[in-house]
Amino acid sequence: MTNEDESKVYTSQMVTLELDQTSKSRVYIHKALLISRAYLAEYFNKWASNTHQETILPITGWSMPVGSQVAHWLYTGKLSFNVNVHEDNIGDYDGLLNIFKKLAELYLGADRYKIDDLAAHTLDKLDAIFRSRGLSWWEAMGLLGETPLDGTGKLENLLIGVVADTIVRKGWEAYTADDPSFVPWLKKSAMSPPFVVDLMRRIANSKVSREAEAA
Repeated sequence: MTNEDESKVYTSQMVTLELDQTSKSRVYIHKALLISRAYLAEYFNKWASNTHQETILPITGWSMPVGSQVAHWLYTGKLSFNVNVHEDNIGDYDGLLNIFKKLAELYLGADRYKIDDLAAHTLDKLDAIFRSRGLSWWEAMGLLGETPLDGTGKLENLLIGVVADTIVRKGWEAYTADDPSFVPWLKKSAMSPPFVVDLMRRIANSKVSREAEAA
């Protein structure tokens, strides 16, 4: 932000975001910053017009950690925590699940209120983590099974896409040799039909992309 922009932001009134009326979780943000985002501006203006209340705005679907991260992002353009794909604390599955839940919840919160740059940033971070790690199919399915999703499909697409790219990179025979349980699981899993179709489509698309890059 320029000095003039900062002045406009910090001299504007404060708005209280009420995240949960039961626990009274609140996040505070300057109005000028809040309405700098088109969807939030539309939501705020509609709420203010209907209720004549311009200092409190109810937000659904955000936990306190998500609300705090969103506010931090709007002020700084950064996350308040460091996501390093090489950190030891995401080395095992529990660590991977923890960081996935944290970033997935933040993504879903940002996507719900159309904070597109934050949503894209969290997806990029997850993609970098999974590709650095070499995400396996069972990790992908485990993450999908243990994390509440909202049906947008973007998190599912990310996970399946990384697995597909890994199979293309290694080759089917090498991938299934590294993990002999993969094919038997596909044959008996209730998730197999849609998963297999999507996976095969993505493998084909990944092959086309790699061949185009090599040409």
